[in-house]
Amino acid sequence: MTRRKLPVAKSKHSPDGDGIITLQTDLLTRSAATQSFDSALNEFQARLAIAKAIFEHQGDGGRTGAYNAILHVIDFFASQGFPLAILTPLSAISEAMIDAERGASNPLLQQRRRGKAGAPPASIGQLVIEGQLAVITECCVRHFQQEGASPYVGPATDAAVKLVKESNWPIDPTATNMREIRERVRRLVGTQSPDRLVFDALMNTAGAKKAPQAFAKQLLKSALSERLPDTFLQNP
Repeated sequence: MTRRKLPVAKSKHSPDGDGIITLQTDLLTRSAATQSFDSALNEFQARLAIAKAIFEHQGDGGRTGAYNAILHVIDFFASQGFPLAILTPLSAISEAMIDAERGASNPLLQQRRRGKAGAPPASIGQLVIEGQLAVITECCVRHFQQEGASPYVGPATDAAVKLVKESNWPIDPTATNMREIRERVRRLVGTQSPDRLVFDALMNTAGAKKAPQAFAKQLLKSALSERLPDTFLQNP
């Protein structure tokens, strides 16, 4: 994946940089906290827990929960004396979410135009999940290899499907799904694609190397952190 540099904003301050230095100093200055750190942190954590529940169960794609979580982040830092101006990027995201709910256009959430027609690319969240599924299948493959099975790819893929279906993950993959995801992610070696990054990070752990099948089972015990699109693993 080609890395692209973000455009550099032109400063409205003086060329010698004095204005920029003053601006940075203002943003790095905090006023007195309006709430003790421990109290604010406990309240922040509780509110985030509620926001997560709303995110998962509100039925609006998680928008309300995400919006509330951003507001709680802003409130927490504001309670600790952080200037509101430094939190402007977070406020901009929450405002863009309101615009999306209202059907209004907001450049922050405007989709980039694709050069070629076709299906839109998979979301980062979906790629992260597919990276984890590739890990589960790869762990099963390596386990069957270690056991001396022959052939091993087919039985290992079936075992991976069984592990997923016995877990609490809300997906129902086929052996074909698991095999194709593993093969696709393995072909991405050397890239910065999110699914490959997840694959490399997990497969390079000691657990995956020493006891791959046990590692796959442990991975499936963790809650699925990403939201799934309705069409996930469905044939087009």
